[in-house]
Amino acid sequence: MRAPWFCLFSLIAAAAHATQPSWPIFTDVEFPAAVAADGGRATVVVTVGEDATDIRIEVYGDDHMRVDPDNKLVVQLNALHPGQSFPFEVGFHPGPGRSYIAVSAFAHFTHTAGGSIHEFPFGQENAEQLREHQKCVRQDPDGTWIKIMGCDEEPAPPANTPVPATQPAPVAHGEPVADRLPALNIDLGQLRTAPPWERRVRFEGYVVDSYLCPPCPDGAQCKPCLMHTVIFVAATKEHARFSWEAPPSDVVTIAANDPSKFLPGIRYRFEVQVPEQAHAGGVDGNLLRSQRADEPIWAEPSSVSPAPANGE
Repeated sequence: MRAPWFCLFSLIAAAAHATQPSWPIFTDVEFPAAVAADGGRATVVVTVGEDATDIRIEVYGDDHMRVDPDNKLVVQLNALHPGQSFPFEVGFHPGPGRSYIAVSAFAHFTHTAGGSIHEFPFGQENAEQLREHQKCVRQDPDGTWIKIMGCDEEPAPPANTPVPATQPAPVAHGEPVADRLPALNIDLGQLRTAPPWERRVRFEGYVVDSYLCPPCPDGAQCKPCLMHTVIFVAATKEHARFSWEAPPSDVVTIAANDPSKFLPGIRYRFEVQVPEQAHAGGVDGNLLRSQRADEPIWAEPSSVSPAPANGE
């Protein structure tokens, strides 16, 4: 399974702006030509391709970049019409070498709601960053940078290394016992407060928000997204605004391939695989399958494998 990544193109070329999101809301950052030692002011531009309402933009720094105030600026707009743009300024303080301003944009559109996060680079990579980014990469005969997968991973322990007592012994044959058990029908709140770890569970709820991780283009060298491609599910049709990075206890985070197929205001039935520990990797479960709650429930499958959790 490929990790979800943000675009950082050729290791020795200037990075281009991030690929535009699939949602009809687009962001850009215009940096000043010169920046003082104590930072400068950049212009964030938000543009929509469809009628948009309840627009929320969050701006923050990454890789030691800081933005004012306290590394998080929130801007909210009532509405924008197709082709309209809204610019605003943000104070920023770059980190050493190359650092990034991240912009998340969310809005309600005619038939759906959603958004995405993009990062915009400032500055040139320093020697330390170049060494890190050039590790485990090479150029093919056409000049395309290629990541050598697995070469920077921790080496496997020797065959005679004892297994820690806390690690459960593997199942000798077939899939784990928990995966062979029928899916549990639980209340949405139980998935956050008392998750049945490593079990398949079913619950119902409404999609109240989502995050789509942009794919990594072919031939590009990328860095990880801030989070998985996910949907946020609550017990009611609407929910107060919340931080994507730290959803409240009454919101469940489900890793899903295609958030756009879930319509707000519709109740869905979900079957997910609960991770081995609470909120592992920032998610409460990996989506196995889903359907509208008014449809007949599925028959119990002979076996189910989790769908990829990275939006691929």
